Amino acid sequence: MIPADAYKADAVEVSVVTEKCVLVPASLFEPSSAEKYLSINGLACSDDECAVSSNETDGIIAVMALSKATVQTIKDALSDKVIFTSPLLAKHEGRRKDLYIYVCSGVACFNLHRDGKMRFAEAVRICNTDDILYYTTRLSEEFDLSDYSIHVSGDAAKSTCQLLKHYFKNVKCE
Repeated sequence: MIPADAYKADAVEVSVVTEKCVLVPASLFEPSSAEKYLSINGLACSDDECAVSSNETDGIIAVMALSKATVQTIKDALSDKVIFTSPLLAKHEGRRKDLYIYVCSGVACFNLHRDGKMRFAEAVRICNTDDILYYTTRLSEEFDLSDYSIHVSGDAAKSTCQLLKHYFKNVKCE
């Protein structure tokens, strides 16, 4: 459902929450290759999906798979006013040593920042909070999260925070 005020706006940002998302350096991005970027990463569009891309954010473009019917509905309603984005491109304050986990509709988006730069970003399909613990633990093996702040938001944020606090010291529910 498209909110009524979206029709009056100059631009409407649509956040696509999917595990079928890759980040591409803007300097290398070719719009005609959007579906190939997903396919190369093992995230090929199904027959009823197409690739959509974001605007550039900090030199990065997100490419995401989205239902063709959904894209058509949005474009029919909003014409050229729609701007697609991904939670992986979300701006966060601080970004010294932070892991941001956004959970929505069975997808967890992990965004790790160190020294003001994104060091890791990935969206994964999850079944429960144990899956989030698994991915966070794997990230900790690679990045040593012992002195990172972990920020959790979205669906199941409270239960995810409760679980992660048993394993990590600086977990914040947002």
